Amino acid sequence: MPNFNYISAQLTHVYEEILHPKLYAFVTAVGLFICQYVFSQWAFAIAFFIIFIMDTISGSYISWRQKEFSGKIFRDKLMDKCIAYFTIIISFSVATKMLLEESDTNLIKYLNLPFYTLFITVELRSIFVKWYRFTRWEWLEKLLDLIDQVTNRNKP
Repeated sequence: MPNFNYISAQLTHVYEEILHPKLYAFVTAVGLFICQYVFSQWAFAIAFFIIFIMDTISGSYISWRQKEFSGKIFRDKLMDKCIAYFTIIISFSVATKMLLEESDTNLIKYLNLPFYTLFITVELRSIFVKWYRFTRWEWLEKLLDLIDQVTNRNKP
């Protein structure tokens, strides 16, 4: 049976927060900005978030298994990674929307796919490297060699 007192208290808390128009206006502005400039491509956002969480969890698990886990290092690395990704993705999205919005052809969709694919590839490679260092599975080594061959082929 639901706890109606708790639900009522939460709804009252939400109502009291809405009564502060500056906070409400700020949160609304941030939400609209993110919705318009960043997450107009929800498929990427969901896929990247899932892979990002998988990378974070697998890295934490491996460091815990190797008895190297530290809450401070985890917090610092996670914060650095979140800020870096958030800044890069927001900057790219805003720049492409502002520069190409008046274009006759929709160039944004042709720029977004390679850009977002880069982030997903980096996260997947990070997962593979961590698990290879931990398990030394031969198939992961072959997969990493294949990825390295493809990326080295494109270098001058």
